[in-house]
Amino acid sequence: MAQRSPIDWPHVQCPVCRLVMRVPELPRGTVRRPSFACTRCGAAVHHRKPDSLARTTAYLLAAVFCYFPANLYPIMQATSLGRAQEDTIVTGVVYLFENGMWPLAAIVFVASVVVPVAKIVSLAGLVLSVRWKSRWRPRDRAATYRIIELVGRWSMVDVYVVTILVALV
Repeated sequence: MAQRSPIDWPHVQCPVCRLVMRVPELPRGTVRRPSFACTRCGAAVHHRKPDSLARTTAYLLAAVFCYFPANLYPIMQATSLGRAQEDTIVTGVVYLFENGMWPLAAIVFVASVVVPVAKIVSLAGLVLSVRWKSRWRPRDRAATYRIIELVGRWSMVDVYVVTILVALV
């Protein structure tokens, strides 16, 4: 059985109110299905988000460019007895590890270093596979995307850990 493209699917979901509706019939000979209005809320409904690959690539490049300054600039400055000490994420991890708080150091390291790098590399692979129209292991690529989406919700846990670190210092 041939796999159908999303453009051939008979139903779509409104991005605003989540109503699932049947795609209206188009005149014969129409090549591309234009967007149409949701019957409930009037929002524009598409089979796919317009320019999604270009937007994803732009966000990915922004993430790459912002990742390095985020890890090179200090996130905390502590002054003790007139001596100021600036800490980056990595020096904070080292500080936590040296002071016996290795579980907290591991959480900060994984959430602040490992997860963002893994997400950037994985998303870059997915974007390139879509750009090159790869048909290699589509289920694995879909699973990779779902994992990235799931982990994305929890990758901000390091912000809370930094607040705990500030309280400890």
